[in-house]
Amino acid sequence: VHTDVMDRAFTGTPSRIGGINFDQVLTDLLKYHDMAFPKLQSDTGFRENYSISSRAGYVKEGEKAFDQDAATDVFSLPNLGDFHYRDGGELHYNEPEQMALLQEASRKNSREAYAKYKEISHRLVQ
Repeated sequence: VHTDVMDRAFTGTPSRIGGINFDQVLTDLLKYHDMAFPKLQSDTGFRENYSISSRAGYVKEGEKAFDQDAATDVFSLPNLGDFHYRDGGELHYNEPEQMALLQEASRKNSREAYAKYKEISHRLVQ
């Protein structure tokens, strides 16, 4: 993360390698927003006359609240594949065995499943 972002948002935290700045954060934010809410974009590419309703999401002034339940039937976000499990690929925390153990530990309050999950997780960071 760029030092400008670190200085403003994470005061006192060092950023030794630099990285994304506020302009890039804004670009990504708008890109992901447009993927999530494509119908809210005007012909010019700018968002006009929209406000946020804390309960219903985004609402155009003078119109009925945006129906998020209906919207999920119409469109969905693309899978960018950044953290997708690939057989034989690089090891990550989202491997099927780990996810199954974490789900079992959570659903059944299983200390044994959590211990196995923790063991695998620790191996990945060593």
